[in-house]
Amino acid sequence: MFNLIKRSLRMAKIIGKSSKKDSIIHSISLQECFVIYVQSLIIGIYILIKNSFYSVKSYIDKKFGVSKQKIIRQLNVLSSMTDKSSKNKINGTRNYLNRSITPGTHRSDLGQHKFIRIKQTRFHYVEKGEKNDQVVLLLHGFPDCFYGWRNQIDVLSDQNHVIALDLKGFNNSDKPMTYCQYKPEKICYELKCFIDALQIKSFCIIGHDIGALLGWIFTLKYPDYVNKFISISTPHPNLFWNTAKGSKMSNYWFNMIQIPFLPEMELSKDNTFIHETYKHLIVNGSSNEIYESKQRILMETYDYVFSQYEDYSGGLHYLRNLRLCRVDESYSIRCPCILIFGTNNTNFKLDSAIRSAEYCENPLIKIIDGAGYWPHQTHADEINKILIKYLVGEKKNVEEIDSCSPSGSPLRKGLMSRVMDKMYSVSQQYVI
Repeated sequence: MFNLIKRSLRMAKIIGKSSKKDSIIHSISLQECFVIYVQSLIIGIYILIKNSFYSVKSYIDKKFGVSKQKIIRQLNVLSSMTDKSSKNKINGTRNYLNRSITPGTHRSDLGQHKFIRIKQTRFHYVEKGEKNDQVVLLLHGFPDCFYGWRNQIDVLSDQNHVIALDLKGFNNSDKPMTYCQYKPEKICYELKCFIDALQIKSFCIIGHDIGALLGWIFTLKYPDYVNKFISISTPHPNLFWNTAKGSKMSNYWFNMIQIPFLPEMELSKDNTFIHETYKHLIVNGSSNEIYESKQRILMETYDYVFSQYEDYSGGLHYLRNLRLCRVDESYSIRCPCILIFGTNNTNFKLDSAIRSAEYCENPLIKIIDGAGYWPHQTHADEINKILIKYLVGEKKNVEEIDSCSPSGSPLRKGLMSRVMDKMYSVSQQYVI
């Protein structure tokens, strides 16, 4: 744990230096940083003690006693040896899939799989659509990869040039192991180089979770590149850490991951985290064999993508760095921006969307009834309709939009009343 203290001081120093060079991003105070790392130290000690206790208990049971659970486990092992089909059964335990075969993520119908090297980092991305059309860059979250946009790629590519990127540290992109490689300003610069390498002048960003946080920062940092920004289920980066529901659990999680190595080991030891995250993909009691097979393939795909230690390291490094950074609130997003939130989002309250709109000069808010944190997967049809309408719609005149507002005051002054009005009249501001 002594390494954790050394790392906290080094991290604060690194971010402090970078904040002087970057007017958009700055570090949190040393006091806040100290509190976070002290809490993570306490959590780390607790986890080590708990794991040690269970390890000793397991060793004693195995060495000196034959429990009922042990007999059941032995019977299950014998049963699995005689049933070949059970080898691929997803039951919440580690499923060691052959990493030479990627289920789902190598589907050719999703688009062309390509690689490009940017600043010593190899990026994997899927490209689909005519290159003369508007470019749409899809940025996924954690734990996810480009495959999380499987329901959007084909639909959006009809009228757009779609690029679904595996962020650095995920899936088939390179996975540096040092957290300094995942500083937000470094990631955004690499994204800029990625866009430049593809000779793209202007594009639309659609992001979710970490991808949306990077989208916020990139749009503020390089406003001339982004013509439209869409954030799904993710508030402004400064609100991301403060508006989460169940703040105690959220703080516990975000502080716990600041511990080096231990979170990766905990998450990669079995499939529990992935299955809990993607439980929205499973509908129990389905009598449709085709649908059940599709569900199994989806879970096997994510079990594959996140089956080893390094598969989690990149995503956690993003959160470790973002946790210690804040965005200068004097900057606002100039391009059109739409914020999509679900009413059943267990991570953020709906008012975080309203508060996030304060950082946008031209915000639109769309609420998806019954959707949770992953609406682009659970409510794909509704999301796709919104995206298509927003991407191909023609903007009305500013005067016409302002006339719909309950007050003629500027955005910052009458924000609450205007945003509440826009929450239920998004469709009136765009026409097909």
